[in-house]
Amino acid sequence: MKSLRMFLLASGLLAALATSKAPIDSGDSDRGDTAAAATCATTDLGSCEALGDCALISARELRDDGDGEVCVDFTAETVPKGCMDAEQGCAEAETLAAPADDPSDCWWFSNLCLPEGWVSCETSEYGECG
Repeated sequence: MKSLRMFLLASGLLAALATSKAPIDSGDSDRGDTAAAATCATTDLGSCEALGDCALISARELRDDGDGEVCVDFTAETVPKGCMDAEQGCAEAETLAAPADDPSDCWWFSNLCLPEGWVSCETSEYGECG
């Protein structure tokens, strides 16, 4: 139930961010380095970590638990899904998101830092795979 509450909170935050026209303040207003953020967001995964100003955005795969329910295997390795500015702050909230061009390909993220162009999933309930 805690995961469901956190996901619903994250969904609300994502919806608010998606409709906001104001830039997100990461708390580092002196930096002003939007070029680095844009460069990282468009960098391929293989080159992301090689760039000192960039960091990988990783997620866990959602899967069917065998009973038709969606679950996350927290013992499985995370999978790189995007690249971001290493100095970007990430709000803490479990989040389910998918690429905009394939909204059924949902992944679990431990925070609100998502790859560029990803959207919230319609899936709202999930459990831990056993």
